[in-house]
Amino acid sequence: MRVPLLALAALSAWAIPAAAQQAQWPPVAIALVADVTTDQQTGVTTVTLDGSRSFDPQGSITQYDWEVMTDAYAGFPVAQSPADPANNIPAGLTAEFRLTRQALAAKQAYSIEFRLTVTDDGTPKASDSATVTADINQSPTAEITVEAWLPAPRGEQFYGFDDDGDGEVDENSERYTRQGVIHGPGEADNADNEWDIREGSLLVVDGTASSDPDGPLPDSAFSWERIYASDIPTVTASVPDDTDSRKTLSTDDDPDTAGTTDDETIAPLPFTGGVRADPYYLYYRLTVTDDHGASATEVVKIVVRDAHADPQVEIEHPESDPAASTAEDRRAGIQPAGENRYVISTDAAHEGVALIAVATGDGAARTRLLEHTWSGTGIEPGRSNRPGSRTTATFTAPEGTKEGDAFTAAVEVVDPGGLTGSVAVELVVADNSPPTATAPDDIDTPDGIDGGYPPSDPPTGTVSLRGFAFDPDGDPLAYRWMQVRTPSGAPLDVTYRGPRLSLSGATTPTASFRLPEVTTGTQIVLYVQFTAADRWGVEASDTVQITIRDGDDDLKALAGTDQTAQPGEIVVLRGNFSSGLVRADAISAVTYSWAYTGIDTHPRTEHRPPITDAEAAEGFAYGKWFPNADGTYDSAAGGRVGNADSRFPYFIVPEPGGFNSVKLTFELTVRSGADTDTDTIAITVVNTFFSGTIDSPDYCANLSLGGPITHPMDLDGDGTADVCSLNTTRRAAIARQYALEKLATLNPDALTDALHGPPDDPTTPDADESDPAKGACHTAPKDLDGDTPEALAADICAPQNAARRDLPQQPGPVDPSRAARFYSSYIDSAFFCANYGLGGPRLYAHDSDGDGTADTCALPYTRREAAARQAALEAAFAGHPQYPAALAAACRALGTLDFGDHPADLAQDHCNPDHGRPKGQPLPTPG
Repeated sequence: MRVPLLALAALSAWAIPAAAQQAQWPPVAIALVADVTTDQQTGVTTVTLDGSRSFDPQGSITQYDWEVMTDAYAGFPVAQSPADPANNIPAGLTAEFRLTRQALAAKQAYSIEFRLTVTDDGTPKASDSATVTADINQSPTAEITVEAWLPAPRGEQFYGFDDDGDGEVDENSERYTRQGVIHGPGEADNADNEWDIREGSLLVVDGTASSDPDGPLPDSAFSWERIYASDIPTVTASVPDDTDSRKTLSTDDDPDTAGTTDDETIAPLPFTGGVRADPYYLYYRLTVTDDHGASATEVVKIVVRDAHADPQVEIEHPESDPAASTAEDRRAGIQPAGENRYVISTDAAHEGVALIAVATGDGAARTRLLEHTWSGTGIEPGRSNRPGSRTTATFTAPEGTKEGDAFTAAVEVVDPGGLTGSVAVELVVADNSPPTATAPDDIDTPDGIDGGYPPSDPPTGTVSLRGFAFDPDGDPLAYRWMQVRTPSGAPLDVTYRGPRLSLSGATTPTASFRLPEVTTGTQIVLYVQFTAADRWGVEASDTVQITIRDGDDDLKALAGTDQTAQPGEIVVLRGNFSSGLVRADAISAVTYSWAYTGIDTHPRTEHRPPITDAEAAEGFAYGKWFPNADGTYDSAAGGRVGNADSRFPYFIVPEPGGFNSVKLTFELTVRSGADTDTDTIAITVVNTFFSGTIDSPDYCANLSLGGPITHPMDLDGDGTADVCSLNTTRRAAIARQYALEKLATLNPDALTDALHGPPDDPTTPDADESDPAKGACHTAPKDLDGDTPEALAADICAPQNAARRDLPQQPGPVDPSRAARFYSSYIDSAFFCANYGLGGPRLYAHDSDGDGTADTCALPYTRREAAARQAALEAAFAGHPQYPAALAAACRALGTLDFGDHPADLAQDHCNPDHGRPKGQPLPTPG
């Protein structure tokens, strides 16, 4: 049941002149929406309308007439109640409007306006009308998403730490870190609602993505039902049964309580019993019902599969003398040269190198039965090899091996279930001396913007690191800087709790990074390793210790970078701050406050007509997005921002209405105790006719169309815009281009001369190729990206066509009804230019007056010919004696059609004979 929506018509003015005290008073129409209901069986929505509160001050109402005013439903019948003569009730006192679900979906209009007209019994009869709007309830949408997580390996579980950095120690979410989803919907032949999940996973079946077009869904709208489980006793020990008023289901028994080292709240999915065991199947149905009884359902299929892992295998550091007593002696002549890569001396390679493979399966029983298979040139498996964890092989370089020759040794292991693992190492034969590397001495510096190394005044906030390296063989060296966990060079892993550095110049001898912040009154120690590698990949490393002490940084608000948004889009602002606060409790104490602080429009708001009824219906009002009627700004307008006291407020982008663009400004204020700071961000909303400002000689071939106003024209009707923009009115831009084309039609020889230069005079020496006297074709770019060689060979500027006196087909007259249309995407119709792709696959830019605004964006010729042709039009006819008459004729042809030009601009453009400006001079670029 929809909450009744009541709307009273405005009462007619009853002021009665003294000379007309006996005049008849008209009736008063009052229209009500009594009820809106939707039959869930048939899908028919019924709107009940009530006109019974209408009245006539002097007599009675004899006629009620209801009609639909919404265009989408024009012609749909309104069933009026029959007359009741016995009780003197005319027909139409009430009415019903019925709408099927299919009709509603086809029309997509969910607010329907009705008009009631009442007529009295006076002579002459008088009538009055009132309108009322009914809102139609839309059905919700049910949507299910699935997450599954396996516990991290035991060596990566660290109890008591905030592993994910959210300020809380939650052992459930932080202990379960590995992906448990094997395949999602549509993957590996899965149905569109089917998920393959590994056994032992933490499972979350989530319905929060469900939505209702009429508003948010409360928890009470959600109802879950387990409709099938293939092994009820096993599965029900882990996952919930039927559940109402819950948006999510989980194997976490108490999602609102974090597990600890002593209290695990997760009941993982059951284990299926082995590689070849059948999976478990689990089906849930989610039903979402809104406040008015409309519902939607969705079913999800969960397949719980075996999760045994593939076996793992690695080849240890090769050994030249396995019987030696020290590691250095055992590995003499063998140098690591990267991951799974070693450089072996010539002597060691020919005498034989021992290789050892160590493998593990998923469990001790599987490990004991692992089968090893060695392969590779020069590889001889050990004769004593047996199934299990460890096997050996010997590599001996074959006869004819030269320095630099590389060989691959590989081993594959297979467990009893057929799961496999493999590894390969590269063995490079070369006699090599390793390089040396030296990092800077240990560094001690304040943090953030207060510090820096080398020290300087003012501080740079940056640490520069310079390393030194040497290779005894004179090999060229490659460099690498990286942050490590310990002085010995242990890599960062999940146990590392400090800041992670972003190193600039990490592959050069000198690297740098921005200093992070540290907790007030404390210090941190970081390690950065410098590595040099020779041509064989053999490396040497050294580590620098960097101690960073707390400085004295102030709180700074970060509102984010300015954005551009589309009308109707939901924009989420993302606030942040920087300071010396790094403790979780200090960070959580920082508060955020956002305010909408201003609007800047083009044209200015005070030059714009008042807000229309249609705009008011969209939510526009003075003191909200717009300034007040007098142009002042209402500080209470920030109410348009949702969640204004959070990091991430949001708002719905308004339609810019009659503006080219609307720039909304928001201010972020952050506070921590007595410290406070503010920052602003601007969101620019552009409408169909706005393209931004050109900022390069590329004109149209970028994300901008060349200026704040876009002017399209397709003279030859080929669906490609001839003119995209001029910094003048649209009327003048179209008229000016048409005047040039008209003169070209009447004077084709003049255009040809402007393209190729005048016919050759044998008594005059040839001009230089760049001489403008040679014509626009000689000064135009010879080849612009996008023109094919075949097209360039055929266009009017091709050298072999210089003698041609014919011209491409001349454009036809302007079609004003099409000249004001705009198009977004590739050109395939007569709607041009106002897109990010700029009107199709062929783009042509020409800026005749050098103002940075493109006169021409696209023509149906090659780019070279388009640029040359436009330049020739300007050269031949912009100063032609007949140009004023041609321009005046074009202006008359366009008449007073409104292309969106401002009246003040129209009064100045060169279609206006009294503009007082030189003919053809464009208006100043709008601000």
